[in-house]
Amino acid sequence: MSTQPRSSTFGIIALVISILLFFTPRLLLSLGLMALAVFALIGLIRDGSKMFSILSIIIGGFLFFLIAKESVDEVSDYSVEYRVDCRECDISYTNSTGGTDKAGGYVGWSRRITAKGGDFLYINAQNGSEGGSVKASIYVNNILVKSETSSGEFSIASASCRPVDVNTK
Repeated sequence: MSTQPRSSTFGIIALVISILLFFTPRLLLSLGLMALAVFALIGLIRDGSKMFSILSIIIGGFLFFLIAKESVDEVSDYSVEYRVDCRECDISYTNSTGGTDKAGGYVGWSRRITAKGGDFLYINAQNGSEGGSVKASIYVNNILVKSETSSGEFSIASASCRPVDVNTK
């Protein structure tokens, strides 16, 4: 009976898959994670060295955590405040249902809504005063995420973001 060392083929395949998953579109990540799990488990059972399989499982767990966190962030509620500073302006903005609301603005105009992390938000403010300026800002959880200022009659300041963008600030 020979005692040849068994290879680490399945663990190496799982490790290669785990590395490739960093460059895989999100749509295919769950399929890749399943393939990684299958090869890593087979590697744990059949391979002589378990090191590659264990490393692959650690990397796969890290990727799974990142995907799960991003998914939770996109469905979580965020407090959003729109702010506009102008002497006189017309404003349109995304409301809490994803539709558009309009308002007349002035110095210190603001509106609060609640939005999901993955929602697309925007605010446009058009200056209505001659020679004045207009500033439009979006705050998420009291943190400035986007702001723009524009000067001149009929100039427009526009800002847009997704509430999850606050996590990159």
